[in-house]
Amino acid sequence: MNLKLVFGTMLIVMAGMAKAQVNSNVKLYGYIQPVLPGIIAKGDIDESGRLIKKKSDGVMNNYRIYITAPNSYRLYPIAIWIKGSPYAARAEVITNTPVVAINNTIPSHPQTTTLVPQTNQKVWQITPLPPIESKLAAKAKAMAQSNELVVSYKLNGKYYYAALEKLSLLASEARQ
Repeated sequence: MNLKLVFGTMLIVMAGMAKAQVNSNVKLYGYIQPVLPGIIAKGDIDESGRLIKKKSDGVMNNYRIYITAPNSYRLYPIAIWIKGSPYAARAEVITNTPVVAINNTIPSHPQTTTLVPQTNQKVWQITPLPPIESKLAAKAKAMAQSNELVVSYKLNGKYYYAALEKLSLLASEARQ
């Protein structure tokens, strides 16, 4: 009888440890913005003068990622997964809200989008950096299977995750 109780308790504890922790006081905002680079070269010229065709269609994406939490929280973003790809995370505190993006593709009609609404909470902008290996990759990788954006962060000595099923689409930016 005691063996069944011990085994059952261990099973419950292990299931709880495997579940990703989520903090409801933390809110994640994620945006994807297609960037059209303007005139795209057909390719590069090698030393012999031959054309090397480019494999890309020239469309790139900007990602704008923000996370908010109460001012008393000491939150440290560790890594992010965007559409299943891992990246290291660099965080910068944003002091003024609302956070607004202005798209000047059509100068006479700039488009304004509120990315983070007015808040008294602390706001961090998270920038993707080259990928790193992490012990926490398994949980975040599993979450990234069903979410376009996953952020792992450290809060008060514990690791937590925030996820967005879909990134919000911003208007395309065109460069010259």
